[in-house]
Amino acid sequence: MSKQAPLDLPETLDIAELAQFLRLAPSSIPATLGKRPDSLPPPLRIPHRRKLLWLRSDVLDWIEARRSGSALATRGALASDSRRKPGRPTKAVQIARAKYLREQMDLIGRLPESEL
Repeated sequence: MSKQAPLDLPETLDIAELAQFLRLAPSSIPATLGKRPDSLPPPLRIPHRRKLLWLRSDVLDWIEARRSGSALATRGALASDSRRKPGRPTKAVQIARAKYLREQMDLIGRLPESEL
């Protein structure tokens, strides 16, 4: 996919240039890559280098794919990713679970050996 890119956009972009192009804070790029890597263009991985770079063509293709993709599907994907992980169960749930397990253990203890 050969596209005409803006002349002032270099062939490779670093974090600051990508952030400026996408109108994001530069500090949000590494954090977003860690939490939701699909929400940014794929970075160029150079072996034994820590510096993150993006190819201009990859960034433009990513933008075009998001533009042509369904807005509802994109919103749905982001909404499903933002669900919180379940936390510690409440005390009532813990007590109910322990009571259920005790009842199950008592039931197993009362079964004859042939039914085990």
